[in-house]
Amino acid sequence: MKKGIKNKKIIALIVVICIGIIAFFATGNIRAYSSAKSAMKNGDYKEAISKFKKLKGYKNSKRLLDDSKYGYAKQLMQDHKYEEAHDVLANASSRDKISDLDLECYYEDGKYNYKKGNFDDALDCFQDLDYKDSESYVEQLQGDHCLKEFVKRYNATMDFLKSTKTVETGNQISEDSFDEDESGVATLDSSATISINSPSNTNYRTKITSVKYLLENTNEDTWFSEICAVLGGMIPEISNQEIVQCFDYISKQESVTYAKKYNITSKISRGKMEITIQYTGDDV
Repeated sequence: MKKGIKNKKIIALIVVICIGIIAFFATGNIRAYSSAKSAMKNGDYKEAISKFKKLKGYKNSKRLLDDSKYGYAKQLMQDHKYEEAHDVLANASSRDKISDLDLECYYEDGKYNYKKGNFDDALDCFQDLDYKDSESYVEQLQGDHCLKEFVKRYNATMDFLKSTKTVETGNQISEDSFDEDESGVATLDSSATISINSPSNTNYRTKITSVKYLLENTNEDTWFSEICAVLGGMIPEISNQEIVQCFDYISKQESVTYAKKYNITSKISRGKMEITIQYTGDDV
């Protein structure tokens, strides 16, 4: 009799244990769901993402997973970790809300790189973005008055002068010529200097509104080609013929036509040739 009672107690205990195990596993999703929501509420979005993934669509965990990715991406953006933020957003399933933040991420990434002077990276972010004032940034980085276009026109003018046998001296320049000291000042072969956006050279690679050419030695063979190339580089719509006429004004100090149109000032003093071109076009 006692043995039968003992067996019944053992069986009952086993049943209770089994029920407990079943209940534990049956409520596992409930506890995991609650834990994930708690992590999300506390702003621990990375942890919440990990937990919601394991729930595999339990209740509304799929939507909350995207919400957690949204929150985590915003945290990463605040820390300027834009590439990581893009990766997080790329794996989200709900695109409406996520797409807007993804655009904002590219935009903020571009602004951050622009501010730090990483203009190539900034352009990669703004190109074809069509968001807020991204087109304005593209214009500054690629427009007629960016350093890249200045260098292209400068070299084209120098090539023209050589092709017409106007000069035999004068070399091309590159964007790197201005990057050596990160101040927007390039030193030419003649020892002349070109200063971009003087006196303030911040963001000299983007919107160029003024150029100063300064040469210590005013030997005409030395500076004629360089001055013409600077004029061609600075003024997008000027023709090669106008460049030569402009140079004539500078050298003779007679005509004021080009001074008025392009706000060109020049002076020769104590063996120095100094020319400042302040562009006055409407699109700058």
